[in-house]
Amino acid sequence: MRYARVIFAFIFIFITACNGNENENISCTKYRTMEDFTGKSIAIGTGSAQEAVIEKEYPGINLMRLEVVTDMIQALGSKQCEAVVLDGHTLKYYTLENKDLVLSDIVLCEFPLGAAFPKGSGLREQFDEFLRKIKEDGTYEQIYDNWTNNALTAQLPEIEFDNTKDPIRIATCSILPPMSFIKDGKLTGFEIELGMRFGEYMGRPVEWCDMYFSGIIQSIVGGTQDIALSSLSITEERAKSVDFSIPYYDGNIQLCIRRENSPEHERVIYRSLDDLATSRVATYTGSTQERELEKRYPKMRIQRMDGDIDMLESLVSGTCDAVVLDDYTMKYYTREIGGVEVIDTLGKLSFGTAFKKGKNGALKEQFNSFIKEIESNGILEEMKQRWIDDPDNSPLPELDMPTGGTPVKISIAAGAAPFQFYRDGKLTGFEIELCERFGIYIGRPVEFFDSDWASLVTSIAAGSNDMAISALNISPERAEAVDFSVPYYICTSMVGIRSENSENYVEKEGPEEKVGILESMKVSIQRNIFEEDRYKLILDGLKLTAFISLMAAIIGTLLGALVCWMRMHRNVALTSFARAYINIMRGTPVLVLLMFMFYVVFAGTSINAVWVSIITFSMNFAAYAAEMFRTSIEGIDKGQTEAGLSLGYTPARTFLKFIMPQAFATVLPVYKGEIISLVKTTSIVGFIAVQDLTKVGDIIRSRTFDAFFPLVMVAILYFVLSWIFATALDFIGPKKK
Repeated sequence: MRYARVIFAFIFIFITACNGNENENISCTKYRTMEDFTGKSIAIGTGSAQEAVIEKEYPGINLMRLEVVTDMIQALGSKQCEAVVLDGHTLKYYTLENKDLVLSDIVLCEFPLGAAFPKGSGLREQFDEFLRKIKEDGTYEQIYDNWTNNALTAQLPEIEFDNTKDPIRIATCSILPPMSFIKDGKLTGFEIELGMRFGEYMGRPVEWCDMYFSGIIQSIVGGTQDIALSSLSITEERAKSVDFSIPYYDGNIQLCIRRENSPEHERVIYRSLDDLATSRVATYTGSTQERELEKRYPKMRIQRMDGDIDMLESLVSGTCDAVVLDDYTMKYYTREIGGVEVIDTLGKLSFGTAFKKGKNGALKEQFNSFIKEIESNGILEEMKQRWIDDPDNSPLPELDMPTGGTPVKISIAAGAAPFQFYRDGKLTGFEIELCERFGIYIGRPVEFFDSDWASLVTSIAAGSNDMAISALNISPERAEAVDFSVPYYICTSMVGIRSENSENYVEKEGPEEKVGILESMKVSIQRNIFEEDRYKLILDGLKLTAFISLMAAIIGTLLGALVCWMRMHRNVALTSFARAYINIMRGTPVLVLLMFMFYVVFAGTSINAVWVSIITFSMNFAAYAAEMFRTSIEGIDKGQTEAGLSLGYTPARTFLKFIMPQAFATVLPVYKGEIISLVKTTSIVGFIAVQDLTKVGDIIRSRTFDAFFPLVMVAILYFVLSWIFATALDFIGPKKK
């Protein structure tokens, strides 16, 4: 019963995931007054002036106290709360960024904003004079208009300071746009410009201290800062601790709610790409579409992703407003998942096969000749029509593949239907057939290596494989790293949005029919596990993950023992080498180490990716194991070693008989934790074409379009695998009496 609660929690999450979005508490309440929020949760800044107001006047409202404004906005967007209470100017900025949010007409209270100074500071009077001056000469109106009406594009002025003079220390909190926030890695905003102009007025440089809002007042009271400019409402309570300037901004505390909860709710409608000029649009990392969007829409918030299914999940879940995909991929996915509509296009894309730059020139020319031949005899067009029209019912033809000769190693990223995907546990798709036909054309077998999409170009540039094919559009950036074949496929980029944002959308009347939890669970299990025999993929991935983990643990333990021996040896060279090895292994991210080992150290060798993974994880695990062993051994009293030697035992015999058993008992709990960490770390092997448990989960997601079930299923299997390893160590460890 030790793990009963944990297992129950996993089962609960599993059932919830099976039920998908059916159980979401989607609120359609229209909020008109503060009383409408009674019994609901609203997000508010910790230590803010409005916190006390709500606690006093609206005790029935649940307050979600958060430090960071973006956390509040995310909580509202994900429906963890029903509103955000904040300064109206800051909320206006976020509604410009996120069209799913709107400012409510509810104004909680009005608070003028002022700069705070330590009690008795003469700087306050000078700041007041500065404010009066810029209000008289029109500078203030210019600053106000710049940051209130054009916050997304406003820029700070260039001001020269005399850095030989003492700086004015100004405290701010850079999470309150448009007053104070980070843009392009630098502080900017209304209050930042105000502080800079005050420094110019005083003839002194400005030194900013960016801190949490809750610590602003304390920094002034303690005298560590000269001024605080951070949307501070002038209140009687705060005025007891600090001196305030005259108001520099007439602030009000408003509520931000989801658009659907607004009494004047109107759907956001996108008719073309131009309507998305300031919206969140997902597209491929480093693609031609990315460059074109950046060029045409500089204010567009581009979300760069590496997979079709991730983009579409992001669109459906509302974390982006549109996606840009090639036409046939878009048609395939929209037909499968629904709720997505195409509204515009973005130029043409040419797909080509990548080869190592300056190498494999003969293979590239053979591929180019092959493409020209199947274009002329009509085979390429027939393949396109067959795979594009109905990929799920288009079987991969049984071709008479060559069995002799050196295989052509091909990097792919399965999961981009209809080009390449898994069906019934086997690779299939337009590009898979294309590669097999190419193998027949040159009389060589083909061997596919399914890796992460982001690693495709890297695998070719490093020479790990002969060619890469996975709907790779030919772009100037990629052409600098690899050589491309002639295009074998030309398509149009399409812009897809959620159907609810289309002008043709008709909202369904009446409540939607709900599916029970058990029925939904049954459907999810059938689709994700048994349909197309996906359980075979899961079992294969589980076995491979277990094998890599077990071998890495065994080899890593033995290597760790060797490194430990070197680390404790009297020979300075051995000790220095061991210390350097441990520091390098522990200080290098495992993913970077794995990529380096596969694409550099073992590039061009016959060692397969599974054993590269085992070697890499063993090396990394050995560094941690060596330090665990060393500290446990050094924790044993040296008198025991001396006692063993005095009884006539050799040093080796003394260690094996007396020291090692005690050290093993000491190190076992920590060792178990490292084993569990090792099992979880193996989830990155998909980057080098190892089809482990995590990679299988991604493959299943790309076919079922289920955002949660495969992820939760993989998490449970990792938990089970870790539990098995930990339990096995309990059996071989010392028994408790």
